Amino acid sequence: RQPRQLRQVLAPALAGGGKKRSALVASVTDNLGETGFHRFYSIEPGGMRPGLRAYPGIRKTHWAPLEGKQFPAQLMGADAIGTFSADRKDAKREIAVELAKPCSVFVLMDKRTETPDWLRRDFEDTGMTVRSGPWQKESAVISDIQTEPNKRVHVVYSVWRRDVSEAGRIVLGPPRSESEPLCRAMYGIAVTDLKNDRKNAN
Repeated sequence: RQPRQLRQVLAPALAGGGKKRSALVASVTDNLGETGFHRFYSIEPGGMRPGLRAYPGIRKTHWAPLEGKQFPAQLMGADAIGTFSADRKDAKREIAVELAKPCSVFVLMDKRTETPDWLRRDFEDTGMTVRSGPWQKESAVISDIQTEPNKRVHVVYSVWRRDVSEAGRIVLGPPRSESEPLCRAMYGIAVTDLKNDRKNAN
């Protein structure tokens, strides 16, 4: 089956309350197909920052810097695409992002996960890190993470980058391989204007 076109903004409560459309991301699709499960990815234009909800449907889990660190400047103000936590289980999931102009695309990958071949091939590890949390203690996502002194639990992500020189469609692969455990967190996605992002990096 062909991938199903997905609505750009999920709902005001999940997409920041605004109706502004992204100038960078034209659409997001996946290979789920018409299964009767009608879900919608969220896109928050300029919304990537500490405190932004990491996954649609998980109210109290937000993006944040590492303890004592600053949130990566290259990610601040990026267009954030809200992926689904449950997709961490799917070794065949693919997400296609239709870019409206040249962009830098960032993938935030759980550091516990063995780097997928598609990520290593198409993206570059920036050396930056972020985290999401706090997670509910009963969540399978954090079953192997030690509780912090403040009794909270966060997931740490490495940040990978790909510069795309023209508008068009790029495909992001599965969050895990067939051999990976199911408890790893789903990756996040952020997109910045390629020209502006180069200025921020200098």
